[in-house]
Amino acid sequence: KVQARNEDHYAIVRHRRFREIVATNLPDDAIPSPEENAYEMIVADGMGGAAFGELASKLVLRTAMDLGRQEIKWTLEADEEELRKLKKRLTHFIQLIDRNLFDHADSNEDLAGMGSTLTGVYTAGVDALVVHVGDSRAYLHRDRRLNRLTRDHTASQELIDAGFFKTDSRPVKKLSHLLTNCIGGVDPGVLVDIEQLTLAHGDRILLCTDGLTDVVADTEILRTLDDSSDPNAACRTLVDLALERGGPDNITVVVGRYALPAG
Repeated sequence: KVQARNEDHYAIVRHRRFREIVATNLPDDAIPSPEENAYEMIVADGMGGAAFGELASKLVLRTAMDLGRQEIKWTLEADEEELRKLKKRLTHFIQLIDRNLFDHADSNEDLAGMGSTLTGVYTAGVDALVVHVGDSRAYLHRDRRLNRLTRDHTASQELIDAGFFKTDSRPVKKLSHLLTNCIGGVDPGVLVDIEQLTLAHGDRILLCTDGLTDVVADTEILRTLDDSSDPNAACRTLVDLALERGGPDNITVVVGRYALPAG
């Protein structure tokens, strides 16, 4: 309700791999042809003033889509070694996106300093990898409990971690939007947090920008997810709640619900 431009962007991508039997004289059940799916959810919140925050988050997602096809070997069945390699590739992947944003800024001095957060999750079967830069967030909702999967890369979070201030203190609130790590920005050299978790049937993962978490508490997010089994309805409820609180920033919420086969 306040910002003139939407500096948030998001994407939800499904990767499919399947085998199609063109012709055979074997019985129907002799050659299984399963379809495997992997999913990718990403949110990005741009910064840079004027229209450049909008451009920054758009470039981050567009570059991720372009590079993903050539830089990342999307793994649909992952053992420990494959997950280790995937983490390494994902870190390199984010570094390439960071470099691309600086290249755009170098080509136009008006774009200097533009940057973006990026928080995403890649899931294949029961395996999930959370990739995080900045202060957008990822949460896991399981068994009526909400677990935050990311740590804000902000000056206020560093003060809290160091034990200087409590979460709701005035200095922490004043520094809550001062990013210490982002894609692009002033200094090259993005740092990437990658967390691995194992999904269970019925889990939900929520990604959001700070337009939600600045005005809606984690307890309210938990209550909304507890009360709504439909991901779209949960998103709508949370966005409406943030708007009722004045909507001081752009609000993006993405929820994925995981239905996994038994066994």
